[in-house]
Amino acid sequence: MLVRHVRVALCVCLSSAMQPIEENKEEEVETGGPYLCHSLSTGATPVPLKNGKRAVQNFDFHYQGWNNDGPIFRDGATRDNMFPQQGSGFLDGDMLHKLGLHAGRMREADGTPDALFFQQLILPIHHIDNDKVLTVPDNPRKGFYSNVSHWTNLYTVGDLGTFGGGYGQDFESTSPSELLKWDGTVVMDGVLGGSNGSFLSHFQTREGNESYHAGISKTFAKSRWLELKRSECTSPDSARPRS
Repeated sequence: MLVRHVRVALCVCLSSAMQPIEENKEEEVETGGPYLCHSLSTGATPVPLKNGKRAVQNFDFHYQGWNNDGPIFRDGATRDNMFPQQGSGFLDGDMLHKLGLHAGRMREADGTPDALFFQQLILPIHHIDNDKVLTVPDNPRKGFYSNVSHWTNLYTVGDLGTFGGGYGQDFESTSPSELLKWDGTVVMDGVLGGSNGSFLSHFQTREGNESYHAGISKTFAKSRWLELKRSECTSPDSARPRS
């Protein structure tokens, strides 16, 4: 009997939840007195109708659909086709050529693309300043590794306070190229299947250690890798270094 009553209750709740909200038939809430609660049996809380509209602060809610009477921000998009073909993106060939892309970078002698070139298109290694003549004119990119190395060095001797300055261990300042290699070791760890928290096993040369990786261990000493892991800072607003 208990199961039967539960099933009946569920059917009642579902049937009431599936009923559409009709704007014209719903009574507006009273404007006087404190508003206490407005909810459905499913637990959802619809925005009550007040003064002919449903609104919370500066947000309007449209339960019966909405038509845009203003500017069209997604040209060609409809309710049934949110991503029309004319909205597809494309690569800017002129800008890529300006930044150094050519056939040789697309396909090197071994048949593979110049991965580092495409990496620095997204995360540049060098410092970018359009006010200096040493960079590509009107370079649309923003510096990354140059900024990371800058803030890492300041964070290490400043906020972290455990390296340099005559206190704790000495810290050799890092560089954009070294931080690029550090990120590369993390990527390689993922390529190997992920160490699940035992990254340092890549440095251990003990017999029987299947996790040892010559490329990672030759790129960094374990102690230096740990220093950078503890110190790497991406911006002045970072509360803690990346891990």
